[in-house]
Amino acid sequence: MKRAKKDEPPGRPDGRKATSMYLMPHILDALKKAAIDEKRNAYEIVEDAVLAYLKKTRQI
Repeated sequence: MKRAKKDEPPGRPDGRKATSMYLMPHILDALKKAAIDEKRNAYEIVEDAVLAYLKKTRQI
């Protein structure tokens, strides 16, 4: 098994990497509410939306 360097946090088993983004407060609030209502993680909703956008614009 590959070991992380001392100053690197351990990776996720699913291979996802962390990122940051700035959202308007009302968008973030709606995202959090949607995640609760759908019993999903907010990152899953964002990931689905980004993937749909990239497919629509033929980036992937």
